Amino acid sequence: MPMGLTNAPATFQRFMELVLKGLPWQICMVYLDDILIYSRSFSEHIEALEEVFTRIGAAGLRLKAKKCQLARDHVVFLGHVLSAEGLQPDPRNTCKVRDWPVPTSATEVRAFLGLCSYYRRFVKDFARHASPLVSLTGKNVPFSWSAECQGAFEFLRHALCAEPVMCHPDFTQPFVLYTDASQVAIGSVLTQSVDGLEKVVAYASHALSATERKWSTYDRELWAIVWSVRNFRHYLGLQPFTIVTDHKPLLGLRRLPIDNDRTGRRSRWALELDPYDWVIVHKSGVKHTNADSLSRCPVAPVITACSGAQTVDVVDSTSVCSIDTPLGNPRRQVQSLFHDGSDIRQLQQEDPNIRWVLEWLKDGRRPTSGKIKGANVEQTQQIVVPSVLVPEVLRLLHGGPLSGHLAVERTMARARSVCYWPCMYSDIRSWCEQCYACQRRKSPVPHHRAPMRTSLAQRPFQRVAADILELPITSKGNRYVLVAEDYFTKFVNLYAIADQRATTVAECLFNDYVMEHGVMETLHTDMGRQFESEVVRQLCAMLGVKKTHTTPYNPKSDGMVERLNRTLIDQLAKTLLSCQGEWDSFLSQVAFAYNTSVHSSTGFTPYFLTHGREARVPVDVLLGPVAQSSQGYDSIDDFVLSLRRRLDTAFRQTRDNSVTASDKQRTFYDAKKRHCPYEVGDLVWLHDPTESRRKLAPHWKGPYVIHQRLDRDDMVGVTYVIGSPFGDEAPLQTIHYDRLRPYSLPTLYPWAGPNRAAPQEVQTAEPQHPSSSPGVSAASSPSLVEEQHVNVEVGPELPILGSPVRVSRTGRHTRAPERFSDYVMY
Repeated sequence: MPMGLTNAPATFQRFMELVLKGLPWQICMVYLDDILIYSRSFSEHIEALEEVFTRIGAAGLRLKAKKCQLARDHVVFLGHVLSAEGLQPDPRNTCKVRDWPVPTSATEVRAFLGLCSYYRRFVKDFARHASPLVSLTGKNVPFSWSAECQGAFEFLRHALCAEPVMCHPDFTQPFVLYTDASQVAIGSVLTQSVDGLEKVVAYASHALSATERKWSTYDRELWAIVWSVRNFRHYLGLQPFTIVTDHKPLLGLRRLPIDNDRTGRRSRWALELDPYDWVIVHKSGVKHTNADSLSRCPVAPVITACSGAQTVDVVDSTSVCSIDTPLGNPRRQVQSLFHDGSDIRQLQQEDPNIRWVLEWLKDGRRPTSGKIKGANVEQTQQIVVPSVLVPEVLRLLHGGPLSGHLAVERTMARARSVCYWPCMYSDIRSWCEQCYACQRRKSPVPHHRAPMRTSLAQRPFQRVAADILELPITSKGNRYVLVAEDYFTKFVNLYAIADQRATTVAECLFNDYVMEHGVMETLHTDMGRQFESEVVRQLCAMLGVKKTHTTPYNPKSDGMVERLNRTLIDQLAKTLLSCQGEWDSFLSQVAFAYNTSVHSSTGFTPYFLTHGREARVPVDVLLGPVAQSSQGYDSIDDFVLSLRRRLDTAFRQTRDNSVTASDKQRTFYDAKKRHCPYEVGDLVWLHDPTESRRKLAPHWKGPYVIHQRLDRDDMVGVTYVIGSPFGDEAPLQTIHYDRLRPYSLPTLYPWAGPNRAAPQEVQTAEPQHPSSSPGVSAASSPSLVEEQHVNVEVGPELPILGSPVRVSRTGRHTRAPERFSDYVMY
């Protein structure tokens, strides 16, 4: 890869990461040709140096000795000085700011702001102090250097030359996040306590848009928290932290009332903050000066706040849409995209596939063809495209700037109006099927799916499915329902929980479900992070539970509990319509009603299969006990034997009924399926449901290659292991067949092959229309073929009743190749 190309830095960075694979973020960091090696002691430093030098030598690279700095307690890296005290700007760059002359144009102001903005994380309230200078860089703004601009210029020079130091974050200690919002901007300060002193880790500020300025105070203050957590998520996602605000109503953020959220904005923000471990405290505005000052002055919208390096460079719209590469001769470049008549004539004469057409036109004779039903007298002339131009013509017809990636039929209709070549329809169809953009955008085929395979349990609590159902937050703070259903008895347990953290889910499963029903043999869930967390895995290992999960984005793999969720939502909605209250108050009643009703697949109530008796419900109190339920038993042994007999019979019938219901579902599901298993090495597309929700996003990602097919006795060609086809280190994925689709690899199109040569022997005949003559001669213009416009109902290509006949010997007629049916001449 030569230097100077656009992707040269990315290629160089990728090469260095491959050379030092496994070492970055452990003993070193690498950015292009700069490698930073760090360690806790001198002995570890020697080992780290040896490891890095070994990798570099094995890759055939060499280091320049005078550029290496070894065993230093402070070092300059990417314009910053790193030391034990913290991070500060490189003095070699700050001295440039100190000696910077007063700008005399907007261009010089942009250059000054670009250098200062690289170190904006070291300057408190940078956006406010830089706003007078930023105002000079706006579009169509006259340059006027005022006293306010001079003051901002001097302040920034002084602030950076003071060499401020940001402390290193200590991820074993909690962070404190100060946030505040004003009418025009939001600001935040991230700090940590070091030896009893609060030190700054980073500053951040952000200008509010015109829409955000119309929000209420509560929403702006809440947005300040959400934006700040997003900005510092790489610091705050690992340990608890404290949020400090001067807006006291935010203290009830975890009990956010859904009734006052008409737009849903607060609920979305609360959900975004839910995975973090935080507490919020109030601090009056008089004492809340650090973050408050970052939000009190107007901030130019062109400056985006971040704690890392960022360059602020304001240019006009014409510069944004341009590049600085010399264009050369534009007329010559435009003309090179097209071919004139002389070029096409030359290519036609050199093309062996259409040379015989030129001979027909030159001699004034035509090949034999049948009559076209419904033909009219209107004719058009088409240019016969040489084989070498077919790819370019196909690109313009289907994927050109004004083509719109139309389907095969429309692309064929467009092509017929201007041009022709042998086997045109098959080439257009192949091109459209192999178009990269069209393949990624096509909707999934409904019946492209694997056969249904069900897992039937043989005894109670052999296999339990669990899922999380999200509902509106209640006054008690409950927002989710943990759903657990037994595969054999269909018995359901519902638990209202406030969050979906792994610890909350694990405690609920153990303290509530296991303590009531005992330990299940298998726990089956989706791939939610709360179920796939280390906490749940350790709990299953401790209890001896086998943990299984579905494939990604394939809810059918846990269809039983997914169907249950829909039933529960309907039952809760109907209950709330007839009773006043919140859903968590009626959760146990809905579960009881479900468990005491006969399940369609087992023929029994889940309550009976679990407890060995039917539950006594209010209607039993009204009508009285039935006769068989009032009979007594002489002893406990008689009761136990009777119960065992009844349960054995019920369990046997449950298994038979479950198999019958499963077979019925499988027959209905597999009736219209189209299942063609993939083989190892096949290229496939991967359906991405998250992107499919966006209207203009592609539906498929890829291509990927099949690495392994996970077949079992009852599941052949259902689950696959896929990975990148480019041999990189991308992780492998286990994917269900329903999310895959064959990738049509672009092939070498056969339009220039020898199979399209002219026949050696063609029977000539008199023209159908003697008055007509060839449109133009081969010597004056590109070869043309006349086409009759017809209105027929079969075939995308021009239908012909009766193909030309080739006479090979007396008394025997053979049909000419199908490719010659493309020509319709009179």
